[in-house]
Amino acid sequence: GQSAAQGFVTSASPGFLVRARLHLTNPYSFIGRPAQVYVVAGGTSNVAILSPSINVERDAVASATLLGGVIPDWYDAAFSPPVRLEASRNYFLVLKLPTFPIDGCPAPCIRRDAGADACECPPVRWTLVDSVAPGADPYAQGFAFSCGEACPIFTQEAVGRDHAFQVYLSDMCIGPS
Repeated sequence: GQSAAQGFVTSASPGFLVRARLHLTNPYSFIGRPAQVYVVAGGTSNVAILSPSINVERDAVASATLLGGVIPDWYDAAFSPPVRLEASRNYFLVLKLPTFPIDGCPAPCIRRDAGADACECPPVRWTLVDSVAPGADPYAQGFAFSCGEACPIFTQEAVGRDHAFQVYLSDMCIGPS
């Protein structure tokens, strides 16, 4: 399925990622089909996700489901257990969309013709925030990326566009880590 990613940089001290909040719409939430949120380490590179050697599922340091809703809003993905993130490092939140086709062609998907693979399903949309000032960037420390249906490699969005996100870090973790 399709994917989208947003780079971010941790603070000067390490912490535990408790949750990520993404502004999105999931047209499949009413049938209980969640998207998956992965956290991929980028080290010192803020464009590491562009590497053809990156495999999101294999290289993820954490993952969580995110059901969301059909109305654009902020939705949370909770990481259990919280994952330790190193200080001043680049990470990527990767939103991986539900895999299709699913049995039949349920709403909100549409059957375009009688062909077996003719079921077209709308994407989960992660809100992109554009800069209001020329040359400015809503989140200058990271870039937004997108990846099409087959998703062999990510493409960087234009500078000045970022996915709407928030990350919540704690300085301590209670429980296994």
